[in-house]
Amino acid sequence: MNEKNDTNIKCPNSEHVNNVKLVCFNESCKADRLQCIQCIQNGIHVSHVQHQQDLPFLFDHILNIENYVKTQLQI
Repeated sequence: MNEKNDTNIKCPNSEHVNNVKLVCFNESCKADRLQCIQCIQNGIHVSHVQHQQDLPFLFDHILNIENYVKTQLQI
């Protein structure tokens, strides 16, 4: 099984009990980037839904950056 699909990250909002489902990639967003179902229902990122991605996308994004850096540094 893929590790990134097994990851459970608790919502950064201490009042929420759910795990993170989406990540906000909007560069100018000031709200928490990690969102659970309750966050989504509260509509915090409703003005820029096009910048929301599933949590596994974050891990892929990090790996892509890591690979890019390794390529640039020729490690």
